[in-house]
Amino acid sequence: DVAIAFGYNEIPKRKPMSLKPLPLNELSDLIRSEIAMTGFTEVLTWILCSYKENFTMLNRKDDKSTAVIVGNPRSADFEAVRTNLLPGILKTIAHNRDHPKPIKIYEVGDVAILDKLKDVGAISRRQLAALYCGANSGFELIHSLVDRIMEVVGTPFIPGDESTGYYIKHSDEPQFLPGRQASIIYKGKHIGNFGIVHPEYCPGAMSSILNGLKRHEQASRWPPTGIMNKSI
Repeated sequence: DVAIAFGYNEIPKRKPMSLKPLPLNELSDLIRSEIAMTGFTEVLTWILCSYKENFTMLNRKDDKSTAVIVGNPRSADFEAVRTNLLPGILKTIAHNRDHPKPIKIYEVGDVAILDKLKDVGAISRRQLAALYCGANSGFELIHSLVDRIMEVVGTPFIPGDESTGYYIKHSDEPQFLPGRQASIIYKGKHIGNFGIVHPEYCPGAMSSILNGLKRHEQASRWPPTGIMNKSI
């Protein structure tokens, strides 16, 4: 009634500040578009997960200084806030193992890490994870996806250079097969990993190969390959 009395045409036109996207969200949307154009399908998983999925299934130990633990969880599936995206997309593959292969999925989402310097005791970080599941390892597909993402954000591949570009080196993450994994180093800082997911830590009785990016069959064997990227 007030707008009618004042006159719709008399109301000045302007864009609300809330419609301007945050730089982090703009970058996330750019990365989503680029990954989608390479043939990957986006998935959305719960930010809460079970304690087992976050640590035991990835062969990781809880140092009591990383994960946010829920005090009174509704169920065993919501015991902790995820510290990386890999458990969620591995679980997605496990629930869709009858889907035609190959399966190429990815997720861009937030995780929570304990941080004593914050007033709430934790910090939220944006991460990327991608997974390839097929009859072969697909290691080169995930590697090329990493290269494409870094190219889009304007980061050149410069082996051994810790000042301008990025490079990869051998890693020893417990959730990946030894000798079939690598760390992504940008300006001397470790920002992610990729490799073949160890079959011992893959959920479900599947027989496929997974490739994942983080921070992922109809075959007779199951040596998964995955990449895990950390914060965007």
